[in-house]
Amino acid sequence: MIYKRIAFKAAPFSYDLEFDDRITLVGGDSGVGKTVLYEMLECSCAIKKHARI
Repeated sequence: MIYKRIAFKAAPFSYDLEFDDRITLVGGDSGVGKTVLYEMLECSCAIKKHARI
């Protein structure tokens, strides 16, 4: 999912974050590949033509 604003509370704190650019959050249970996806995107970001990832 793509977000521009995220607000949440975790007592005693609350957060209201707004981003100038869109942000994608990847959720899911343990063992579904989030870390592998992150590592693949991280490698792609090292290449200048993919710097916007």
